[in-house]
Amino acid sequence: MSSKHQNSESVAHNPKRGMDWGRVDLEAYNIRVEDQPNFLAFFEVNAVPELDVPADLLTALNATDTEDYSASYLITEIDFTRSTEWIKDTSPISLVRLIFDMFHYRHDIYYLSSRKRIQLVVGGKATHSVADMTTIIEVGTPGWYPVALIVQDDRHNREWEAERDVNDPEACLIANAIGAFQEMNQHRKEMGREPLQHRVFPGVVTQASAPVFYKVDVTQELAEAVEHGVRPLTTTVVQRHMPGVPRPEKRVEEGMKPPDNRGVILGCYKALKGLISSEC
Repeated sequence: MSSKHQNSESVAHNPKRGMDWGRVDLEAYNIRVEDQPNFLAFFEVNAVPELDVPADLLTALNATDTEDYSASYLITEIDFTRSTEWIKDTSPISLVRLIFDMFHYRHDIYYLSSRKRIQLVVGGKATHSVADMTTIIEVGTPGWYPVALIVQDDRHNREWEAERDVNDPEACLIANAIGAFQEMNQHRKEMGREPLQHRVFPGVVTQASAPVFYKVDVTQELAEAVEHGVRPLTTTVVQRHMPGVPRPEKRVEEGMKPPDNRGVILGCYKALKGLISSEC
């Protein structure tokens, strides 16, 4: 154990896979989530980005009200995420992927990967978790595809999940970011490179068509503390941004169905792309 962890408290619970993390695990590793309602501050931009999307997408309530095929297709996907009849077969992740493609998240060295397996070392034990979707980086090394962005599906409030212990998607996203950071530094060690001191992983947790955006700043101290199963001395603050939709009390219920919500949320997705880093 490194000297900076010698005075840290041991975390008194069994090592868990990232997909099984909850609030108790965030507290155990001194992680706090704070809301950042300011769009410009969260996305680190000077202005809300202009949306180069079909006009119908920002005005039409239903797919049948559109003349543009791509707008009709996206609105149909939004409706699928709201339907208990279809949602089992059409995951909200499909909608996120469609939006990512609209804003060209896949380009140059970036690719989208579904159900990405991420290793997380917890208390000396190697565990594995699954991110519902990630943006990965093509670095030219066979078999090595580091994670740059993480998306988790929030499965709460679905009728068929009522009898199951549904995981906490926010805690899972944070755990996956820590695991992705550990993987990066392990690979750097194997390549004879200095470890990263910290890295920010942007992320999304989406419930139906209502996303919440995150910036998870993983430090070497936090990653090593989780690896050794001790509480880090420094608090990790994860920033969270809920889109400033016109009716915040109905954010989850309405999602991207109303056109005025749609413009706000699409603006968040477009700005999120600017937070992706190729550092690995």
